[in-house]
Order: sequence, then structure tokens, then C-alpha cells
Amino acid sequence: MGLVVKETPKVGDRIRVAMLYERLWRPLIWFRVGRDGSIYMGMLLREPTIGKTVSKVVPQPPVTIIYDEARPIANQEALKSSRVSFKASGEIHMGGKVLRGPRLETLSIQTLLCLFLFVHPSRYRPPR
Repeated sequence: MGLVVKETPKVGDRIRVAMLYERLWRPLIWFRVGRDGSIYMGMLLREPTIGKTVSKVVPQPPVTIIYDEARPIANQEALKSSRVSFKASGEIHMGGKVLRGPRLETLSIQTLLCLFLFVHPSRYRPPR
């Protein structure tokens, strides 16, 4: 895994995280923070073939998520995009669903918003 940051990102900048695989940097995921504090992110897969969601209230870390607890996303149209957004209002948009989470402006401590499970780097599209 490699990280190269040339300058401090600004609100609205898209940050990509990439991994060196077979002599190519494979972008795995991107993040962007909106002007209102919303957080946008997405996996950079070619075509997602499966998507699963699980939601838990975690009073304190660590959190354990068992893969079989996750529910498949039934809407195939939703799988065309791996984008997830955490709105400042607390709405979470993921896989064609709108879920409730904490209002981001009320968070005063570090809070786990989501976890990602990455597939093999060959499944990610090569850089353009």
C-alpha cells in the first residue's frame, strides 16, 4: 500500500488510495469531504458483482462484524455504483438505501462510520 500526499487536501478535493500491483498503481477507494461536512466515498472496482450491508450500534470499540451477518443488496441497479455518502444530517446513502446514522456535526470523538472489505487488486480497474 502506498500513500503520496503532495499537499494538504482542501474541502471538495477527491483523495484516492492506491496499491501497487503488477507494476501498476491500482486505485482502491476514493474519499471527498463536502462543504457542509458530508463525507463521500466509493470503491473503484470495474463492476461490483455483489454488495452487502450490515448495521450495528457499537457502544465502544472494538467492533466485530461476521461476514455472514451482512445482507446482500438485492437491487442490481444499486450495485452499478459503489458510492456511499455520509450526510452531515446523519443520512447514509448506500446501495440504493437511505439509512440513519449520527449527525456528523454532533460527533466530538473519533467514530467508526464504516468498514470496507477489499477484493484482490486484479479486480480493480487499472489507472487511466
